[in-house]
Amino acid sequence: MVFKLTAGGPAGEVTASSLVIDGEDLQGDATFGTAQIGRDASTLDQVEGVKGEPGKFGLQAGNIEVVGVRSRAWSATGGDFRLKGLRLSVSLDGAKCF
Repeated sequence: MVFKLTAGGPAGEVTASSLVIDGEDLQGDATFGTAQIGRDASTLDQVEGVKGEPGKFGLQAGNIEVVGVRSRAWSATGGDFRLKGLRLSVSLDGAKCF
């Protein structure tokens, strides 16, 4: 099953606060502020009450800006999302998004 969410582009910026992504990749042009890359995911502490799986790769940052983002993720949660131009689709055939 593929859950595809797109937003932004000509519609405007996409923003989120306290964003947590559980996924396998993140692609795009990124700028990080106060980044900690490669920590054990179970030790991440920027978002209260959220811990990753022990032994998994973790990344946290005070802020991040990503342009042209593409990600394969199992979940994404955040305090506040602003998704201009939101498009959402679900496919049962498992076709890749990109």
